Amino acid sequence: MQLSASGFMPHGMCYLWQPGILGLHIVSDSLITLAYFSIPFTLIYFTTKRTDLRFSWVFISFAVFIVACGASHAMEIVTIWIPAYWLSGIIKAVTALASVMTGIFLVKLVPTVLELPSPSVLKAANVELAREVAERKRAEAAIREINDSLEARVAERTAALEAANRNLLQEILVRTQSEELLAVTLASIRDGVIVTDVAEQITFINEAATQLIGCDSADARGVPLRSVFKIVGSSKRAPLEELIGPGARIGSAHEDELVARSGRHIPIDLRVAPIQSGAADIRGIVLTFRDFTERQRIQNELQKTNDRFAIASDAAGLGFWDFDVASKTLQWDAWMYRLYGRAPSNNDRPYSLWMESIHPEDRETCQQAFGDALNGTRKFDMEFRVVHLNGQIRHLKASSGVIRDATGRAVQMFGVNFDITERKRAAEQLRLAIEAAPTGMIMTDDKGKIVLVNAEVEKLFGYPRSELFGEHIEMLVPERFRKLHAGFRQGFYSESKSRPMGPDRELFGLCKSGREVPIEIGLNPLQTPEGSFVLSSVIDITERKRGVEQLRLLNSELERRIATRTSELKERESMLQEIHHRVKNNLQVIASLINMQVRSISDVATRIALQQCRSRVETMAQIHEMLYQAKNYANVPFSRYARELTLRILSASGISRADIELRFQLDELALPVEKAIPCGLILNELVANSLKHAFPNDANGEILVELRRVAGHKAVLSVSDNGIGISPRYDPEKSNSLGIQLVLTLVQQLEAQLEIIRQPGATFRVIFAVEPSE
Repeated sequence: MQLSASGFMPHGMCYLWQPGILGLHIVSDSLITLAYFSIPFTLIYFTTKRTDLRFSWVFISFAVFIVACGASHAMEIVTIWIPAYWLSGIIKAVTALASVMTGIFLVKLVPTVLELPSPSVLKAANVELAREVAERKRAEAAIREINDSLEARVAERTAALEAANRNLLQEILVRTQSEELLAVTLASIRDGVIVTDVAEQITFINEAATQLIGCDSADARGVPLRSVFKIVGSSKRAPLEELIGPGARIGSAHEDELVARSGRHIPIDLRVAPIQSGAADIRGIVLTFRDFTERQRIQNELQKTNDRFAIASDAAGLGFWDFDVASKTLQWDAWMYRLYGRAPSNNDRPYSLWMESIHPEDRETCQQAFGDALNGTRKFDMEFRVVHLNGQIRHLKASSGVIRDATGRAVQMFGVNFDITERKRAAEQLRLAIEAAPTGMIMTDDKGKIVLVNAEVEKLFGYPRSELFGEHIEMLVPERFRKLHAGFRQGFYSESKSRPMGPDRELFGLCKSGREVPIEIGLNPLQTPEGSFVLSSVIDITERKRGVEQLRLLNSELERRIATRTSELKERESMLQEIHHRVKNNLQVIASLINMQVRSISDVATRIALQQCRSRVETMAQIHEMLYQAKNYANVPFSRYARELTLRILSASGISRADIELRFQLDELALPVEKAIPCGLILNELVANSLKHAFPNDANGEILVELRRVAGHKAVLSVSDNGIGISPRYDPEKSNSLGIQLVLTLVQQLEAQLEIIRQPGATFRVIFAVEPSE
């Protein structure tokens, strides 16, 4: 089966394409199609809104049937031009199927529908239902009225009870808060508080009171007031009986002294107030008191401060004044009269005295400045001259302040005057000193303008001072340095202190002739009442630079000579080094010869003597070896040498190190060769002497070698042992021992001091001078 329109002719051919009949069929079928398509949507909308319908599927079935009918009429319009008769037939078949199904559903639905009540029955049921609903509404209204009345009465009673409860709770809360607030307040205030009953028994005492009295609050409650609170009675202070007894001065304040438990008297402010329930019914007393020890101390300190201020103002010669604007009265203190050379009297009018005393040339300026200060234009801060009655002219300085009301109007003016005559004289003396200075002196202000020069500056730069005043200091600086100089000047003002200018730079000044001269400048800041200034001292260093150049040439020649001398000294050191090396070799040869001789001698005493000689020779050889290695004959490291020498002596003695313990306490000390050799020989003799005599019969022992620096540029070389010691009758000066005689000779050579400590053990201590440590 094909759905195409091929082989058929359109339906319009049947209508012979007559417009009238075509239009009739098209309009009719179009309206039917629209009606059929709109009805299903209405039915579907109805079923979705009425979810309580029992047979909603019937409406849906009718909707499908009507849609199919609408589609068949739409195909009638299509086939007028397009011969799609197969599609039209299929749609009609669907329509027929939907119609049959709908008819079948309706047949099955009829018995069910017939069982539904008729409209009259439904109407009667609705009437009965409406009657029952009305009865129920009347009953509910009656019950509602009864409930509303009951609820109103319950609400009224509940509101009354709640109001009563709230009032009661509020009263309890207020009373509780008041009691708590009172308790907290009394506990936290700094004043001591004591409350008594009518029998003068303490019912309350706060912590401040217990701390002042020195008692415990628990012990104080319930006891008589007089047993706890004791004050001193005198002609100036009321005793306790007058404060709390019959006829007490209730409500008044007193200054008394509280006697604490510790016996200390504490000055207090005491106030007594009654606790009354009626006009004359006193139920107790409240005592409040405060320690005013600190207040007395502050008052004393304030009085001392005022006294110091008075002394300071008198020492500084400060006169204070006060001007009342409303009454136009001026008040002076005693120093103001002294400053103006007047004596105070009862008929004085200080303002008139002030105007009369001011120098006539300064009077108008002072009046104008005083008025400007009251108007707020400027401060009354100026210098002026006054003429004393004896004709003496003094310079005064005035400074003031103004008190104004809320509108800005001046109410009071106060100030201070002081004499600056001596300062003016000092300034004049400074000017004369600058003028008389042997170097050029230039003073500039904070803008860099020249305000003062002396004659040396005129001579140095060739300008008369009239051409320098008011000019910038840069006019004396060469053109190539001027831009940098302005910055250097500002930097000096930001951190001003006396110092040379440009210590790392060459400075030049520009003369009027255009010639540049090398100069040296010292900067000194000056703080004056007129502002900040810099006083510069300028020195022409032309001759100095010439001398420096000559000195440089001399130094060059000297350095050349030093180099030559150094070369010669190096050659000499090499020669000395070689000499020490050869001396060491020769000494070792001598030691070897002595050793060979020792082996060929059978006499014990002679052999021992030769061995001691060999030890001394080896000691000197070791020092020369150290000189050869150190290459510094002024600083022989004697500490290391002393350790090595002692160990060598012990090894050469043949005594086991397990029998003799060597200990060292050696500071790092360097000695010149002329001290190192004698000290080495002394150390050799003293250690050998201890090994030989301190431990007879192969006894064990200990030898301590010390070398330390002591105060006074001294050094101590010490050899100690814990052996048998030295006999009290032993005199080293009379000893026949070659070693001891050698030690005495070397000590004398060192210009040293020998100390011998005989017991316990033996200690030989040599004290000699050394160079101070760096």
